[in-house]
Amino acid sequence: MQELEKAPLFKAKTLNGDTLDLGQLYGHKVLLVFFRYATCPLCNLRAEELRREYESLRRDYIVIGVFQSDPEYIREYIGSRGIPFPIIPDPEGDLYRMYGVEHSWWKLWLGFRRVKTVFNAFFRNGWRPGPVDGVISRIPADFLIDEFGRLMLCHYGSDITDHVPLARLSERLEEDRILGLA
Repeated sequence: MQELEKAPLFKAKTLNGDTLDLGQLYGHKVLLVFFRYATCPLCNLRAEELRREYESLRRDYIVIGVFQSDPEYIREYIGSRGIPFPIIPDPEGDLYRMYGVEHSWWKLWLGFRRVKTVFNAFFRNGWRPGPVDGVISRIPADFLIDEFGRLMLCHYGSDITDHVPLARLSERLEEDRILGLA
């Protein structure tokens, strides 16, 4: 069996001022979600999806969100949405670099091909874009980290709308249970 790569450890301040130490979370599975920036309607769409599914997610994972925005933007654009998981502001992009989360003009353009997702984010859900607070071409990514700090799943978005489907997280958990890893 191939040894899984360790997730890069970090300590960071959350939006509410707590220090989050990834190393202290050993013993728990962690879903680490890298969003683009707080004023991105597509990111707000994903944050809302995670908020809606949080009660079922928290049975298996500690969910952590990272935005490349300043805390003020996060509070203004996301703070009122009742997001129940910790959010880390990373305007300098340190965690993005640590985890290899890229930016790409090509993938930015590709995201607009997903007309339904873009339409839902911009119009149906009422999230209007605000001033871009970060790298506009940042691409989202999701990481599933096991109880021992190993990367179980790394999902680098194929475009600006692409996060790992929540059903895939359930499948991965079931695969681990079958293999006796969970």
